[in-house]
Amino acid sequence: MVVHADTTLRRSLTSAANRTVHGFLGRSRLPPVKNEPFLHYKPGSAERAALKDACARIRKQCPDIPCIVGGQEIRTGRTGRQVCIE
Repeated sequence: MVVHADTTLRRSLTSAANRTVHGFLGRSRLPPVKNEPFLHYKPGSAERAALKDACARIRKQCPDIPCIVGGQEIRTGRTGRQVCIE
């Protein structure tokens, strides 16, 4: 008899939880999925030219990158060149 009451209680709680989740999801409306177009970067294409231009601009920059030790920036005045490995 106790097993039956426990099973009934468990079923009613599970059913109530499922109604809550399904009710919430039922009211939500997601927008349709639309992927961005795939860019092939073919020679002579506008996207390839834009990519090469962006890479050239970044290569000309020399960012200041401090050495961090124990959460503090350490600057010694000795600087070096950072090489871009391709």
